[in-house]
Amino acid sequence: MKIIIEGPDGAGKSTLADAISRKTGFPVVHLTNVDADKMDTQFKNALALDNVILDRYILSNLAYNNACGAAKVSDDVKDACCRDMEDPNIVVLCLPGYCNRHSCGCDMYIAHFSKLKDKRHEEFTNEEELRKVWEYMSDAGDAMTVSGRQQPIAYDLFLGRNSEKYFGDTVSLVLQELDEYEAERRIRQDQDHD
Repeated sequence: MKIIIEGPDGAGKSTLADAISRKTGFPVVHLTNVDADKMDTQFKNALALDNVILDRYILSNLAYNNACGAAKVSDDVKDACCRDMEDPNIVVLCLPGYCNRHSCGCDMYIAHFSKLKDKRHEEFTNEEELRKVWEYMSDAGDAMTVSGRQQPIAYDLFLGRNSEKYFGDTVSLVLQELDEYEAERRIRQDQDHD
């Protein structure tokens, strides 16, 4: 079981990953933008992990590669990671402004990111590229929801800013999905033993 947390820089992924880790005991693995020659190895290692929280995964890699020309994984590793995002893994899409994506959602994210980028080191800061990243992830989140391939739990930190309850609710939704998976797995095991 992987808990996969996707989203652009500054979306709250690491904060959310740490909170879920404290509740589950799962370690957090940060997949970073590394040199192209190390990219496949990093993602192959992630594919082999179990009971882990991935802070970034294939969607983030594809979004940043599409927008900024960041290093990308090979097609066979990409395909394996995309299959890995399907059930039973849990996907959380952290996308500031996602709930307002049909109006000003991306503008909200850009304004938020502009305040953050001076306080921390960010590799990608070009506004036009960040808009492409945001739009790619928004479209991907919508497509996953429509297809039912792996419906993401959406976390929008602008809602969270208004209330810590929303952040807590997101953590609770992840834990609930994890519990449901474990219950289903136990039922399957009992049926196999019969």
